[in-house]
Amino acid sequence: MLQHAVRAWFAEIQKGVALKSSAYREFARNIVDPGDCIITFNYDVSLERELRLSGAGSKFEAGDGYGFRIEGLPGRSATKVLKLHGSTSWLAMLFPGVLGARPVIPRNELSFLGYADAVDPEFGAGGPALPVMIFPARAKEFYFAASTGVEYVAFWDKLWQQAKEGLESATRVVICGYSLLPVDERARNLLLNTPRKGAEIVVSSGENTERIVNEYREAGYARAVASDQVLFQEWVASPTCIAGTR
Repeated sequence: MLQHAVRAWFAEIQKGVALKSSAYREFARNIVDPGDCIITFNYDVSLERELRLSGAGSKFEAGDGYGFRIEGLPGRSATKVLKLHGSTSWLAMLFPGVLGARPVIPRNELSFLGYADAVDPEFGAGGPALPVMIFPARAKEFYFAASTGVEYVAFWDKLWQQAKEGLESATRVVICGYSLLPVDERARNLLLNTPRKGAEIVVSSGENTERIVNEYREAGYARAVASDQVLFQEWVASPTCIAGTR
């Protein structure tokens, strides 16, 4: 019930409030470059919308930009948006006896992203579905316990593997608004231990910034630094912010 409530809350935000904020728009238009990989634990889809409507040429396509293929939608996305805790726009359709192999995206969510009249072929006419979102818990469960057994393990593992590969190849990693707490073990291990030791690590995470920088340095990242702006909306608006988050 809480997952459905969160989806409904974000649906209300999409009706106007979120669109008045310029932070995502500035990030999408002025900072993100083609080829960048964005790893996020946020559920909302405002960033993807801004990337797709970012001016001259879309920087995001839902056909493959989420790390899985959606047939019938444009692909060859210029950026990847890997949502490692899921999305308010993702649903797992309850087919007879089994869940689908990947999330589906309803028509209204595709419309919000700028795909007028587009339909995810696996969504069809809709039907019973479960939100694909991992909520905070002492032990996060990256699967569905269905009548046929444990499902969606392969989906989550593939998504996290793509994030791992993106971090391994990155020369510059920017941590924005994430606290890197030990309780979030899987995410912490991914972000703190995966990048190459010579990568530049820039941290803009509010009051957690200095602590995170110190943890990266203790882990062997000599090029870990704190951003001059530690709030996301200030960081994206700063003239000293170097374009690209690779």
